[in-house]
Amino acid sequence: MRSRHKSKEQVVAHPIYVFSYSTRDWDLMNRAHKRASLLLRRSSSKHEHANRLARKVMDLFDKGMRDEDLISKTAAQLEQEAAGRTRL
Repeated sequence: MRSRHKSKEQVVAHPIYVFSYSTRDWDLMNRAHKRASLLLRRSSSKHEHANRLARKVMDLFDKGMRDEDLISKTAAQLEQEAAGRTRL
């Protein structure tokens, strides 16, 4: 389980919530990231936008998604859309 707590070191004017993830959470997100990378036919570690895809996976998880397949497919779709916007 993850827990949300307001960090006491953060500036009050800009409250930032810090997420804590269990090992199980990290494993799920890692598998979803690797699966999304496979769907996109690219490396999960060496592609220039691997970190952007990882952040999408984490954002989906943070929004409450827990289905690994749904996270990976949604993240891959969002990444394809983002990649389309960056091409000129």
